Amino acid sequence: SEAGREKGSGKDSGGKGGGYLLQGYSFVAGSDNACFDKYLIFGEEREHNAQGSRYRVWAVRAEPYIRKDVETNLPDQKNVGMTGFCMEIGKEDLPAGTYRVGVLAREKGSGQKLYSWTNRYLVVKG
Repeated sequence: SEAGREKGSGKDSGGKGGGYLLQGYSFVAGSDNACFDKYLIFGEEREHNAQGSRYRVWAVRAEPYIRKDVETNLPDQKNVGMTGFCMEIGKEDLPAGTYRVGVLAREKGSGQKLYSWTNRYLVVKG
């Protein structure tokens, strides 16, 4: 997945300082990607020790965005062009802090959930 730049001025936000634009893609390899709802997840690290990290997590449904480039580059995957997202997160949607960005995929029929953390972070300013 790919993520983010801050929106704050210019045409995109109308000069209102709207929030954060997140765009990218995420797919479930070997599955029909039309069968999944996608959510962006934001994990704020609360504790880190030898056993791992504990996060406080927020989830926001990802707005679908067709990605022809992904479809071209991954022709062996089913409905992979439907795996893109492009959405704005308002500054009021998350408390100030640093969040690790991830993706949660929920299979529409069974409800099975798959998630993966990216190496991207979103810093929300207070």
